[in-house]
Amino acid sequence: MLTKISQLARGTRKSFGNRILGLVALLLAVTVLLSLYMVHTIKNSEISLLEHQKARLNQASYAFDQSFGTSLKQYLTEQGADEKSREEKVEIVARYVNGVINEVKKEYPDVHIGLYVTDLDVFFDGTQRLNENFSLRRKKAFEETIASKTTLVQNLGYEEGGFIEIYKPLVRGGRIEGVIRSAEYLSETGFYNKRREVEYTIYTLVGVVITVGLSGAILIFRQLVTQVQKIKNGVRRLEDDYNLLLPE
Repeated sequence: MLTKISQLARGTRKSFGNRILGLVALLLAVTVLLSLYMVHTIKNSEISLLEHQKARLNQASYAFDQSFGTSLKQYLTEQGADEKSREEKVEIVARYVNGVINEVKKEYPDVHIGLYVTDLDVFFDGTQRLNENFSLRRKKAFEETIASKTTLVQNLGYEEGGFIEIYKPLVRGGRIEGVIRSAEYLSETGFYNKRREVEYTIYTLVGVVITVGLSGAILIFRQLVTQVQKIKNGVRRLEDDYNLLLPE
């Protein structure tokens, strides 16, 4: 009789133990898969958001190109500035270029747009900063764009403070007269907020799975305790009545 009780107790513990181990293994497997899915989704969301920003910057550069009109060399000739000094030419060109920039910004207010003029070695950005107003990194990007005669894209970090730039040659009369630079700081575009929304959704999903798994494990453990308690109660009843038959 006691042997039968012992076998019944061992079988109960083994059965519930296997169920708990199975649930824990399933929980771990799902958590790992969700973590991999989270990394994959966040990466894809970043790529998608950045591609959207690139498309917008290309549109802004195209709008600037279309609004620019005549070549700068012809414009200076029309203004009678062929024989004027570099400083005077810079001021004349600034009025024209900055006017175009301000018009484009009405349609793309969050885009930082400007024009590097090759002959004058000046970057116009809609302000009156007409001296050496660009970094060596940006100067290198201008030169690379002119040399390759193609659009250059630069991503400068996905973390806080990162931004994306597009450099596009300005061609008039078959000659590159400058480089259009359009840029957006990712913090100004809502990029990080959108990425955090994706991360929050995935973390919430992982948390729900873990909570459900732990709740299931607790439920199975309580069932185990209940079954063991029933066996203990049966043993106490046997102590009072050895003729009592246990259920199969």
